[in-house]
Amino acid sequence: MKIIKTINQDYELIDLKDGYKYERIGGVLIKRPDSNAKGTLNNPNIEQQLDAEYIGEVGKGNFITHRDLPDNWMVNMNDMHLRIKPSSYKHIGLFPEQKVHWDYVKDKIEASDKPVKVLNLFAYTGAATINAALAGASEVVHVEALKQLNNWAQENSKLSNADHLNIRYFQDDVISFLKREIKRGNKYQIIIMDPPSFGRGPKQQIWKFQDNIDELLSLSAQLLEDPLCLIISTYTPSVNKDALYHTLKKHFNQTDIETYAMVLEAVNNKRLYCGVGGTINFK
Repeated sequence: MKIIKTINQDYELIDLKDGYKYERIGGVLIKRPDSNAKGTLNNPNIEQQLDAEYIGEVGKGNFITHRDLPDNWMVNMNDMHLRIKPSSYKHIGLFPEQKVHWDYVKDKIEASDKPVKVLNLFAYTGAATINAALAGASEVVHVEALKQLNNWAQENSKLSNADHLNIRYFQDDVISFLKREIKRGNKYQIIIMDPPSFGRGPKQQIWKFQDNIDELLSLSAQLLEDPLCLIISTYTPSVNKDALYHTLKKHFNQTDIETYAMVLEAVNNKRLYCGVGGTINFK
């Protein structure tokens, strides 16, 4: 288990109750649904203190504001400046539990005495991309299927003063991209991936974790050269740390494979399960 405590004043997990989490993000107190949230509120009065909350079924609802709030705002994390934008899918553009992986990658890059190329797959709004670039990666390749998320990632890069660094952005289906990279002979020292349970590529290519994870890992293995690490995280409900370990072991004959639950710890010490992660340490 990797426990991620309150990160800084720009992100705090405040409290949990059955089905909901309460977070302070960039000074804004919000309530969002989360099926992994359990318990009762320590402070029931928090409901009257909310700045915004998500109302309705996930994917069909929206955020309702209780204060005069902008449509988006900023947070500062790990030397990155990231824009927060609440969406109809309850997401905000940030998964703070990923800090455990940002720190891991940063340490790997800073400890290397050789240039490090990083490939970030299912790259979302770019925090892992920017983190690797700021840590000193010689090149970071960012692959994300959705145009709006790629645009958001590039905006985050500018806000973090990383837009002058060697980051290349691709709007592409991950499997198709990996196959072309193999043909091109490109190699990487670090691969980061955050595959969803289900997704679609730009040409409506279907991604299903259970159907496609083996191909993803097999292709990724062919792109590693003088590798430092591979990092994976998933929020797929049917995948626990043991299942992820055995999946990684099939494709990487490494003894240094670690898989774990990712857990955010609230300021009141309650804990929220946030999926599973895994690292393969080659050096």
